Amino acid sequence: MLKNYLKGTIGDQLNTLLAGTGFNLKKMLNRIKEQILFALFQILIFCKRFIFKFKLSINLTF
Repeated sequence: MLKNYLKGTIGDQLNTLLAGTGFNLKKMLNRIKEQILFALFQILIFCKRFIFKFKLSINLTF
């Protein structure tokens, strides 16, 4: 909050409110991003394990 381009005490209040809203929005978006990445990595790990088991079962039958 270095510069406030809004005029008067209402401008100060709006600037504070908007800065807080932006901060909270950034925190929420980062949390959503982490959850999506965690889910994608879990799917990737599951696929790797499934393919590894499938390859082992094919090798044992030959």
